[in-house]
Amino acid sequence: MKRLMESDTAYIWNRGVNLSAITKRRDARIVLITRKHRTKNSMITGKQKNNKKKAVLYTSSEDLKRHCSDIYADTECVYVSDLKECMEGLSHDFCDGVIAHADIVRLHRYNHIRGYAYDYIPSDIYIPKTGEAVSAVLTSSSLDIVNAVSCISDNNSLKCIDIESSVIHDLMMYGYIQEARAIASIEKDCLTINACIYGHDKSLRVSRSGKLSDSEEIMKKLVSGITGKI
Repeated sequence: MKRLMESDTAYIWNRGVNLSAITKRRDARIVLITRKHRTKNSMITGKQKNNKKKAVLYTSSEDLKRHCSDIYADTECVYVSDLKECMEGLSHDFCDGVIAHADIVRLHRYNHIRGYAYDYIPSDIYIPKTGEAVSAVLTSSSLDIVNAVSCISDNNSLKCIDIESSVIHDLMMYGYIQEARAIASIEKDCLTINACIYGHDKSLRVSRSGKLSDSEEIMKKLVSGITGKI
C-alpha cells in the first residue's frame, strides 16, 4: 500500500482508480512452530528463569524479537528477514523453533506441515499489534469498493478493530504509557478484550469480558483497571 502511494505511481489516482483497505483478519494470534522430535522443555512460558540452556527461536517479526522474553523466558530470539529462511533454519536444526504471526504462517502455507508442532500463544501472555488492514483492493469506482468490502470484510472483525482502536486511544492519553495494545474477540453475544501497556519500568495486562451490547462499559472498566494499577 505504501508503494502505491509513492509519487511514481500517482498517475493511477488520475485514472479513476480507487484504493480500499480490507480489514478482515482470520487469525491475530502468535504461533510457535517446532519439530516434533525436539523437546520444548527449555522454553517456559512466562517469567520463570530456571532453565540451564537457552532455546534459540527465529522470527521474521521485529516486534516479536523485541518482546520474545515476555513470552518465553530464557530464550534467544534471532531476527531473520524472511519467514521462509526461518523455516529452513528450523528444518536444518539451526534453531529450536520459529515464532510468527499465525496469519503470515497461513499465507505462506506453513500451517500444516507433517512432523511439526504448532503451539498458539494465548492473548493473555502476548497481545499482537492489531487494527491494521491486512490486504487492499484496487477498484474502478466507489460502488465497487462498497461491494468488495461487503463481500470480504467481516462485521465482527470491523467491530473488534473499532473496539481495539478505542481502547488503545484511551490508554495512550496517559503520558507515562509508552505503548498500548488491545485485542478483542466476539463469540456470539460475548465480547472479550485483552489489553496490555508498556511503561518505562513495567508492563501490565488486563482482561475484561461481558455482553457485546455492553461494550462501552467493558472498555471503560478495562481502561480504569489498567490505569488504576499503575
